[in-house]
Amino acid sequence: MTADELIQSFRKRDIICPYPIVWNKLVLHFDKKIGDKVKLPNPLVLSGWDVSNNYEKRKRFEEHITIISETLGVKALTRYLNRFVKDTDYYKSDYVDPEEISDMVYELSLWSEVDKVISETEPSLRRLIKMKPELEDDDNLRRHLREYEDDMGLSNYNEKKLRLVHDKSEFRKNIKEIYEIFLKQKEMLRGKDIHDFCSDVVYNLDPIIFESKKN
Repeated sequence: MTADELIQSFRKRDIICPYPIVWNKLVLHFDKKIGDKVKLPNPLVLSGWDVSNNYEKRKRFEEHITIISETLGVKALTRYLNRFVKDTDYYKSDYVDPEEISDMVYELSLWSEVDKVISETEPSLRRLIKMKPELEDDDNLRRHLREYEDDMGLSNYNEKKLRLVHDKSEFRKNIKEIYEIFLKQKEMLRGKDIHDFCSDVVYNLDPIIFESKKN
């Protein structure tokens, strides 16, 4: 069997690569065997697993197959695989797309969308801090949002429409705007609860808070 034939046999079985622990042991084993002749590229484990897609994982594993086979012979590799790697130790998938978005990139895009919505609170919070400097503290902001909930009789976060308020003050208007943004991001896949929302709103505006303290 040649290295190419071994690669094709893996592809026919929809094998992408070994799972991380097994893959790492394989590379460490053959790194010692190969010595200084050539350096095996790192297996895509730990953070590399999350940031890579199936195409990249398979490509890296096939690099290992090729380098080990060219250096030590394909039999050295197949003996190891037959002895130490079970069929259940392989990650398998019939979906391999070079353009696939990795799990981590997908998650980051979801968080980025939430952060973008949360950033919409900036103008309202700027105005609120000028009126009530204590809103530099996220606990105080959260308390006012909770009071707004109580005033409106809101029982949960799933209500999409807020009832009209009789208080037309500038302060209440800005609290309402921030609360509506809270509800907007809450409906998103990675939407945050009111505690984390308020923490992020205030944290994102640290430069504004610093400026207000100087003045």
